[in-house]
Amino acid sequence: MYQHFLITRFNLKKTDWNIDKNSREVLDSLWLKRRVELFKDFCLPSVLGQNSKNFKWLIFFQEGSQKDVKDLLSKFDKFPFIEAVFLNGYEEFQNNLPDIIQAKLKNNPEWLLTTRLDNDDALQNNYIKELQKALELPVHNTVFHFPNGLFLDLVKKIKLGYYKYPLNQFVSLLEKIEENKIKTVLSNEHDKWGENYSIQALPMQDAWLQITHEQNMVNSFKGVPVFSNRLSKFSIKPVSFKWNYDLNLVWKGFKNKLKSLY
Repeated sequence: MYQHFLITRFNLKKTDWNIDKNSREVLDSLWLKRRVELFKDFCLPSVLGQNSKNFKWLIFFQEGSQKDVKDLLSKFDKFPFIEAVFLNGYEEFQNNLPDIIQAKLKNNPEWLLTTRLDNDDALQNNYIKELQKALELPVHNTVFHFPNGLFLDLVKKIKLGYYKYPLNQFVSLLEKIEENKIKTVLSNEHDKWGENYSIQALPMQDAWLQITHEQNMVNSFKGVPVFSNRLSKFSIKPVSFKWNYDLNLVWKGFKNKLKSLY
């Protein structure tokens, strides 16, 4: 009835994207090396750990960078649902994504579901499963989002926070395929869906994990501090919190409770 594509942009060159939030050059060899590390530690294992594999993951790379990501590409060979696509920049991606998706549709599905995923973020193990459950009564032009997720800060002291973020970067679009015309979830900014779309929030807790690190363009840590065991729902590389991270949260909670008594 439907076909589901997970879409990740990796290192596509964009004319107005030259520096990160710390004014350092992006898309150079050092930037790419760090992004590959983050991808291997968080994004890739979280997708491989999904409890449902009923989707196709398209990862878009800059044409000419095959040698730079050769080791990464070799990992994809083991997983037929992952496909690397090489394009000549972000503009080609933006102009041709619907045609690229259209060419990869199989068995003439009636519906198309597309989901955004940044290369330095992660999905909870049940993300795909819970998202696809919501398709039982499909409605054309439905935007699905999980408002409740986590932020993991790797910049200074490692910390984890719970944050409610409607229409975040992990949104999905369900559309009916009519006259071979499709839009995909990348046809709009993640938080700019208008009145022609049905917005549906899904209730799962800790559905996604945003990583804040030194290479982020604009993202910064957000949320209420939470215990480190909330990451147990994600198939990611183990995170090395300070030995007293959780104890400090217990102590702060105890102090706040004492204050409320007086």
